[in-house]
Amino acid sequence: MAPSGRTSTTAALGPIEALAITRQSADGLPAGGWHPEQRLSVEEAIAAYTITPAYASHEEQRKGSITVGKLADLVVLSRDILRASASDIRATEVDRTILGGRVIYATG
Repeated sequence: MAPSGRTSTTAALGPIEALAITRQSADGLPAGGWHPEQRLSVEEAIAAYTITPAYASHEEQRKGSITVGKLADLVVLSRDILRASASDIRATEVDRTILGGRVIYATG
């Protein structure tokens, strides 16, 4: 698997929208998804934004997973996307952003 990220300067997708688990737009188009054979599981999508880029940059010992001794750079989401439906995942928001172990963004 390759690391995920934005590949177009014309698309304003954040990581939640770009997870590619449905291969559909926010409007649910196209029906059945665009190249549905390229869908990712939620687990694959999470790895594509976490451990895979860390491995690609030879930094998997420092970041890419929540492990004692690694950098505490992570987001806390509004729901458990491992148990959520695709439509609920699309509506998921970032509740907190933690960088270097410090909360740099929090809702409410």
